[in-house]
Amino acid sequence: EVQIKIPRQLDGKTIHIGDEYEIRYIDTSTPSGTSEKIILKGRIG
Repeated sequence: EVQIKIPRQLDGKTIHIGDEYEIRYIDTSTPSGTSEKIILKGRIG
């Protein structure tokens, strides 16, 4: 579970414009019924 607080805190860490983030989770809703590891990467702002 991810908690976002205002101003600019994500899981208790202060974030800034330009910071990179990575979200990882296991997707079990695929049509084939297999578990797939999903990694999303991006930049704040």
